[in-house]
Amino acid sequence: MALTKLNFSGTQQALVAANMPAHSVIQVIQGTLATYVNHDTGTFTDTGLTASITPSSSSNKILIRVAALGVAQNGSTAKTELALLRGSTIIQYALRPVLTNGSATFAAGACAMEFLDTPSTTNATTYKLQYRTRDGGDSIRLNDYHTGSERSTSTITLMEIAG
Repeated sequence: MALTKLNFSGTQQALVAANMPAHSVIQVIQGTLATYVNHDTGTFTDTGLTASITPSSSSNKILIRVAALGVAQNGSTAKTELALLRGSTIIQYALRPVLTNGSATFAAGACAMEFLDTPSTTNATTYKLQYRTRDGGDSIRLNDYHTGSERSTSTITLMEIAG
C-alpha cells in the first residue's frame, strides 16, 4: 500500500520526496561496523564504517550521525583523531584527548559526530569514517570494548532532509 496524503480538494496524492515539506526526513540509511579494527600510524585510514545515500534532490541536505564505540587508546602517546569524509573529502574532524586510567596504558570510550552536509547532487554519495593516531604513536582501536565474545557495533546514520 502506498503512503498518500489528502489534499484540500479532497483527492489523494502519493507522498513522494518532491511533495514533502521543507525539513522533512526523506530517507534514512545506516551502516554498521561490528568488527574490531586497530591502527598505529599517523596516516588516516578507513575504519570500514561507511554508508551511501542517493539524494532525491540536489537542494536537499544530508544529516550524518556517527557513533564510534569502543574507541580505545593503547599507550600513553596514542591520540585518537577521527575524520568524517564525503567521498575523499574530509568534512569534519574529531580529536579525542589522551585518556588516562591511572597508568595511562589503556583507556576506552566512545565518540559521537554529527554534521549537516549539502552535497548538492542527486548522485550516490558515500560517507565514511577514517582514523589515525595523531602523533603516530602507540595504537588506537575501534569496537574494542567487549564482554565475553560481544563487541561494540559502531554506526553511521545518513538522513536526507528536504530542502
